[in-house]
Amino acid sequence: MASYNYPRVVALLSVRSQLTMPDLDGEFPDPNVWTPVVGDKWVCNLCQDNKPHTQRAAKNRAGDSSAQAEAQSMKDKSVAGLHLLLDDMATPDFELGDSTNNVYDYFATMAGEIDGGDNSDRFGQSAPAITKAMIAQGLSDFLDENDLSDDHAVEMSDDEGISMGRMQHDEDDPDDPDIRAGTGRDRKRSRQHVVNEEWFPWPDKITCTLDILMHLPRSVFSERQIDILLWLLRVNNVDDVPSVKSVKRIEDTIQRLCGIRSIPYDGALGHRYYVNSLADLIQQYSLKEMMNPRVRPLLHFYPEDAGTKLNEAWQAKHWLEELDPELLTPVVRLQNQDFFIFEPALLTSGQACMPFRWFIRCKKMYARAWRLQPVAREMNCGWIVQQFQSFEVSEDDLLVSFKNWDSSGATSGLPRACHIYGIERELDGELQPWTLTNPVEGNQWRIRASGARVYAMPIWLYCDDTSGNLSKKWNKHNSFLFTPAGLPRTAVHQEYNVHFLCTSNLAPPLEMLDGIVDQLEQFRNAWEHGIWAWDCVHEEYVLVILSVLALLGDNPMQSEMACHIGSMGKYFCRICKVKGHGTVAKESNSAQDTTRAEDHDNNIAEEFSGSEYETHNDAPLKSARKRTKETMEELVTRVKQFVKIGEARCKDETVAELKSMFVDASTVGNQTRIKQRKTATGIKDTFLESFLNCLAQSYSKIRGGNSVKQEALNRVKETLPANVISPVWRVKGLDPHTDTPVEILHTVLLGFVKYFWRDAISIRIGQNKLKRLGLSNLNGHTLVQYAGSLVGRDFRAIAQIAPFVLHDLVPKDCYDTWVALSNLMPLIWQPEIDDCTDHLNKLTVAIDNFLACTAMWTPRWFNKSKFHIILHVVDHIRRFGPAALFATESFESFNAVIRAKSIHSNHCAPSRDIAHSFAHGSRIRHILSGARILIRDPNTKAHNSESNSPVQFEVSNSSSDIHGLPKSEVNVVVGKGPLTLIRRPNIITDYLGLDTLQDTTKYGQCIRDSLPLRTYMATETGQHFPDALASLPRNILEGNNFRTCKSVVLFNGDICKIGDWVLAVNHTAEQSPIVACVRELIQRKDSEADMCLHPDAILLECGIIGESVASYSMPAVRPHGGFLLYPIEQILCTANLQHQCQLHKCAASGTDFIYEERVKTSKTKLAIHHSGDPGDLILNTAQMHNAKHMQGLRIPIRQPDMNLAILEGAAREIRTRTNDTTSGAPLTSTSPDTEEQIL
Repeated sequence: MASYNYPRVVALLSVRSQLTMPDLDGEFPDPNVWTPVVGDKWVCNLCQDNKPHTQRAAKNRAGDSSAQAEAQSMKDKSVAGLHLLLDDMATPDFELGDSTNNVYDYFATMAGEIDGGDNSDRFGQSAPAITKAMIAQGLSDFLDENDLSDDHAVEMSDDEGISMGRMQHDEDDPDDPDIRAGTGRDRKRSRQHVVNEEWFPWPDKITCTLDILMHLPRSVFSERQIDILLWLLRVNNVDDVPSVKSVKRIEDTIQRLCGIRSIPYDGALGHRYYVNSLADLIQQYSLKEMMNPRVRPLLHFYPEDAGTKLNEAWQAKHWLEELDPELLTPVVRLQNQDFFIFEPALLTSGQACMPFRWFIRCKKMYARAWRLQPVAREMNCGWIVQQFQSFEVSEDDLLVSFKNWDSSGATSGLPRACHIYGIERELDGELQPWTLTNPVEGNQWRIRASGARVYAMPIWLYCDDTSGNLSKKWNKHNSFLFTPAGLPRTAVHQEYNVHFLCTSNLAPPLEMLDGIVDQLEQFRNAWEHGIWAWDCVHEEYVLVILSVLALLGDNPMQSEMACHIGSMGKYFCRICKVKGHGTVAKESNSAQDTTRAEDHDNNIAEEFSGSEYETHNDAPLKSARKRTKETMEELVTRVKQFVKIGEARCKDETVAELKSMFVDASTVGNQTRIKQRKTATGIKDTFLESFLNCLAQSYSKIRGGNSVKQEALNRVKETLPANVISPVWRVKGLDPHTDTPVEILHTVLLGFVKYFWRDAISIRIGQNKLKRLGLSNLNGHTLVQYAGSLVGRDFRAIAQIAPFVLHDLVPKDCYDTWVALSNLMPLIWQPEIDDCTDHLNKLTVAIDNFLACTAMWTPRWFNKSKFHIILHVVDHIRRFGPAALFATESFESFNAVIRAKSIHSNHCAPSRDIAHSFAHGSRIRHILSGARILIRDPNTKAHNSESNSPVQFEVSNSSSDIHGLPKSEVNVVVGKGPLTLIRRPNIITDYLGLDTLQDTTKYGQCIRDSLPLRTYMATETGQHFPDALASLPRNILEGNNFRTCKSVVLFNGDICKIGDWVLAVNHTAEQSPIVACVRELIQRKDSEADMCLHPDAILLECGIIGESVASYSMPAVRPHGGFLLYPIEQILCTANLQHQCQLHKCAASGTDFIYEERVKTSKTKLAIHHSGDPGDLILNTAQMHNAKHMQGLRIPIRQPDMNLAILEGAAREIRTRTNDTTSGAPLTSTSPDTEEQIL
């Protein structure tokens, strides 16, 4: 059978461009030829292109009707022939011999090596035949006469319509002056267009590059901008330039072939939204991560017991000990045997055990296992699982797996592995049935994998809202993102590894989560059967188990996810049952509305400090409910409860309470009771709330007895969906109360630091040295004038420098709180923890000290829930790893990408358009990463992305399949051409985030100063260490062979200059580094270091670390402690030291000239003049950058007396209230929500 080759398929496009029509000379308008449309426009009936033409353009096209009819007949025949040809090609009909002999060889050349010859009959036809069919189908669609679908035409914005109109006009007019300006030819006019097979899956280079350009994540182009670019190419003599329409046709074809589908959902609350297919994201794209050679080597699938160290999520308690074993990697492969959990295994000692959890320790696999007790019953023997006896088993101790039990001689004389009589959960307890596996078949994953490896992939699931507008007008879009939790900390927050799921400006978060959970439940590939993917490390197919490690977001979003009433409720904590004020403000209709202000309040009373604020907050908002003032005893009791962790919330109790609320709502007259239960429990499900309101409204306007109302209610109840409570409770292995870790960005930086930022400190902040904090210089005036518009990085800088600028600007209690906060932040942001127990103890003391200082300042701060929520961060670090792992800065940054996609859409279907845009971008990212792609069968359900129900892949466990690979897909590689675009770092790799590897070539390099070469003794190093280079020849030492440098890049990336302070390795004390000042960077001419632009040695002047300075809680440092000569490899990092301005009364007595537009002006500003001893310095241990090296130099924080601090703060509050009453100040007190908004 003859085969169709790929170049010939695409070359057929040129035929259509040659089907021109002669002009008509008949009367205009001829009703048989022209039909009027909106405006003074006409459409040609014979052309059948539905293109509107002006009267002048229509007359120019008018001519002999017979010639027109003849041309139309010729065109119909030609196009019909093309359609017949493409229809024939779109039906793959190769025999096995044809596909292997003819097409397969060609496809291997074009697309790269296909995984295994056996895949040629994956679909019943060859993989190349399916690929050819998909492309042919797309080209057949391209021959469609209608340029725009009706829906697309309706949804086009005015700008898009103008752009498309211009584009179509250019295509219609062969005498376009823009085209005549150059010699470039459009693709549709090119008869000899040849497809370049090297650029698979694109037909050629220009289409590939245009497709990439249209889907850059942070540089989104509109169609009009692309039109301008194409015009630029044409007038500059570039041949074969496609139109935007043809590029979009091709990219849509490729997207259907191997891209992510966007699945539409009609939400339970009545909103329509689109979710990018999780199966595609996991199977092809986060197995994107599995298939991606850039990401797969970084992924971890097993928890690790790292001892006291805690650096990554897989080393933390939740993944290591708490996560459901069914969601963990269930198997290890040792000695060509697969050992699964919940299957008997024989040890080298002859003892049998039942592994139930695998983990890594010291690069070896270990198992936690239950003991198996052999027992005899009647004529048979079996095993009893003793769950109360667990122990650890090393990989070296494992001998025989379940599968090899009966065939191994080591098991002779032992009961068969399939004979399990039951499980004893307690000593001498009742024997219970064994239900975790089928004892005869073994673990379910063994059966499903059919010999393949099985991996678990937990993810961080994130939800937040952002505006979809460029202007200040708020257009809220709720979005879901995720990133694999198995990536290391350095990679998990890279934008390259953040994946988009869905967004909507209509559907609330829980409604969209319902669609995500539906995919996980309805896809047989998710929890029950896993997801098949290609593992580029082992070069084989593997089965992946997906799970959600934690839900991330800001505090209001996490409260909504946990079905919590929010921070304004009496029980204001989503994690525990701590109680706030006895009365609360009137409950709003949405927990999200009541809590969203907490993370977005910026404008009220920002100009006041915490102490100044107390006299300005006595005017309540109109919506606030008055409440009686607290007595001293009530205030003390409330604050004591506030600063302690309460009884933990329980998932089962919350679910039972929500179901009970729905039962109550199913009976007429229980609305007040339901509201009271929400207040009394702090539980409020915004998803359930919609259905409760629906039930309440069903009889609200009905007159009559309760029986009539109940009938109306029952009728409405029957129309409700089966699942009326939040879908978060259906996420397997997730407890939203405990698995919503404290979000430190909004809690600390946009919480405490923002709340405390009240005083005008522009003079001091502008003059303090920030260069060794890893920060840019701060404009103090900006930080005060625009205090309500600052972002996280501004507050990060403020917190680190605050103790050195606020000491004489705020009251002592306020200053002590600032110092406590500055000392707390480096412990929270510690990225690497060497001793988890010690670190968490220090963190607990630091949090208590901060809260005690805050209580002594004023207990009014404890109206804000964040001051309680911070208590839970200790447990969350223990369970999930360093807080930087579950910080949301990278996700917040990703909001800009979502906003850009929204801005460049027509806003008619934002959920669909943004989802499609991210799906295209993910395809580009995946292909350019050099990963394999999965080619789909267009005849399967999986091909249809507009189906209202999730797509299900049919997984076969037949031994003829490659480890059960889905029959509807084939694994291929991309052409060499696209990969050449990203072979070296360039602007595209930067935009796509492909430059993920840190450039370490600059580390250790120096910048030389302008001084000439000189002798060794002429250098400062030679004066202090004259014999250091005694081994060198005398002529080298006495010759001009030595130079100095002015700066060097340390191996941690810090830039170190002469005069900067650094931390260096201490050869005498292992834990605490030395603090020293860099005095000279010396190089010897033509030395090995000089050839690499590295310094031969660094001259350091040691600093003497003195006693703690009480007001700063930081150590004093003085220079003149002797000199040391160090290699650059032993310099750890730069350090930030500040002058003791508080002791020496440094004042703003100096002046500096102001620079405007980089030009020095005659204007001046005040500058700090340091008086006293300039060498009287303080080591800034509040430094967050390089905090790991600073920990050994921190001053230990003493455990505060919390009760005493609360009593003193409460007494001061009562005295202030009494004085205000005596002086005639307004007596009106503020409610919690009033104070919440003002603070």
